[in-house]
Amino acid sequence: MKRATNTRLLLLGLLLVFPAPAVAQSPVTFDQKADRLHISIDGKSFGTYVWVDHKISRPYFMHLRAPNGTQVTRTHPPGAGDATDHDTMHPGLWLAFGELAGSDFWRNQGTVAHVGFVEKPKATKDGGTFAVRNRYTANGKTLCEEVCRITISVRHAGYLIDWNLEFSGPEDFAFGDQEEMGLGVRVATPLTVKSGGQIINSDGARNEKQVWGKPADWCDYAGVIDGKEAGVALMPDPANFRRSWFHARDYGVLVANPFGRNAFTRGEKSKVTVKKGETFKLRFGVLVHSGKVDVGAAFAEWVGELPLVVVSKDKTGFVSEPGNKPFVPWGFNYDHDETGRLIEDYWEKEWDKIATDFAQMKQLGANVVRVHLQFGKFMTAADKPDEKALDQLAKLVKLAETNRIYLNLTGLGCYHKKDVPAWYDALTETQRWDAQAKFWEAVAGRCAKSKAIFCYDLMNEPVVAGAKRKDGDWLGGAFGGKHFVQFVTLDPKDRTRPEVAQQWIEHLVAAVHKVDKRHLVTVGLVDWSLPGKTLTSGFVPDKVTEKLDFLCVHIYPEAGKLDDAAKTLKGFAVGKPVVVEETFPLKCSGKELEAFIEKVGPDAAGWISFYWGAPPETLRKSKEIKDAILLDWLERFQKCAPRGK
Repeated sequence: MKRATNTRLLLLGLLLVFPAPAVAQSPVTFDQKADRLHISIDGKSFGTYVWVDHKISRPYFMHLRAPNGTQVTRTHPPGAGDATDHDTMHPGLWLAFGELAGSDFWRNQGTVAHVGFVEKPKATKDGGTFAVRNRYTANGKTLCEEVCRITISVRHAGYLIDWNLEFSGPEDFAFGDQEEMGLGVRVATPLTVKSGGQIINSDGARNEKQVWGKPADWCDYAGVIDGKEAGVALMPDPANFRRSWFHARDYGVLVANPFGRNAFTRGEKSKVTVKKGETFKLRFGVLVHSGKVDVGAAFAEWVGELPLVVVSKDKTGFVSEPGNKPFVPWGFNYDHDETGRLIEDYWEKEWDKIATDFAQMKQLGANVVRVHLQFGKFMTAADKPDEKALDQLAKLVKLAETNRIYLNLTGLGCYHKKDVPAWYDALTETQRWDAQAKFWEAVAGRCAKSKAIFCYDLMNEPVVAGAKRKDGDWLGGAFGGKHFVQFVTLDPKDRTRPEVAQQWIEHLVAAVHKVDKRHLVTVGLVDWSLPGKTLTSGFVPDKVTEKLDFLCVHIYPEAGKLDDAAKTLKGFAVGKPVVVEETFPLKCSGKELEAFIEKVGPDAAGWISFYWGAPPETLRKSKEIKDAILLDWLERFQKCAPRGK
């Protein structure tokens, strides 16, 4: 008993001498009232979240302040010296929809009622968080509910509001198409462009004339008040169902809007339907900042790295890691521009064009872009890669990372015969395979660290010759002036064609894995690779693909023969995901191809069509039939894109 007492006294003494470390105090504090929540950071007012206002029938933030104390949103109600327009629509920072289930919540013609806190305001180590449930009603009817989770944190660049939203309804409902849709902010009057401020987006466009109606990763509205720099940036999450356009006005309003396709581009009207039992998610970041701030860096920090794409455990598709979230490859072959030039022909002098094209493909719904790399542009000798070309490739990978787009890097192209080195065609089969292995070792080695790589496609449409070909005759016939088909041997000798194909695949996969073991490897096969056809490639799916992570097939359905195309696709199912890596209404109408995509459903784990550098707005001005066909298909393909891909 005495020993126990002494032990307790000793422990008490130690605690007095060495007190437990204090828990770090949160920088964010909350003061909840009956109709609003006051938020402070480091003891100073940051802003107020309001859910009851007799003139405004939806929740909002007002009087947001930057780290230097400057108020960045217009005073609400407008005060002396403030413009008074839209006072009940632009209260500060808000989420609203001009058309949701046929009702206008932007103009307060419906009610977004605060049901209650799902998660009460709580301080955290780095900030604070709370979650509310809001109910959307109009004409006495509940249309949907929204769970809104707000996280406020202190970052190096400023104060960050992370705004997560989940929508669900008792019945089906839909988001319509207006410019007044999404997350909006009305900046303080001295910050407006009219008062000397500036709007700038992630592409460098400035002010209303350049920014309005343009898609961007982020958009910042900033200026100077009383000699202090301050601003607010809206940052839509790249994982949202669609990239946001920005409704921007020099008088002070800025809105991130992923719904206004027709409102901004005059394209097909957008209608995003949420089925009963489904949950529709959106996420935005709001950076409230002062001083000189790199908004691009803050955006990159917020979204984090691209997740790595891997084959799902059931081997029917793909998932991103971490998180095990389903990933459906959906995008475009970027094989040449509208004039037929290959990317290496202009990626040094016309980089802005490539950057614009990538942004446009992202806007059209792409999460994967297939780039075709030419052997002759990357190898100066059989064992010597061109470092300058590899540097440009690294720049392209960086562009993909910035746009949150994955790359399908297809290599060993010899599309333009004039660009194929004479020494390359003179090599023996063994020497040629070794040179190809050096190509892939160099390319994969340069790209291995980037998670923006979806896959390495060893070659576009390789074929094993069925009989001996003449020396140097490695290319198939031209199509549109380009040699897309290439032979991997000129003489099979005593080997079967599948044996040659398998040996070639194993040789190149080993080269990739020598420097990069985490990214996927595939090969783009012609649809006539299946046995039993009059013409075959020798790449029989169930005999040659053991070392590949998944299969790619190029399918162009014929008019009236969708069932035949579907049967062909099923022939490539060998226990691994199958991606339709090339498709286009070449032999059928866009309507039929759209029906084919819907028809085969899960038989295809992803789809990649074509983009040749002409955006929809350019195609709409053309009077040529080919452009009308392309426009029709781009709009159909965009509409087919899976949500949440």
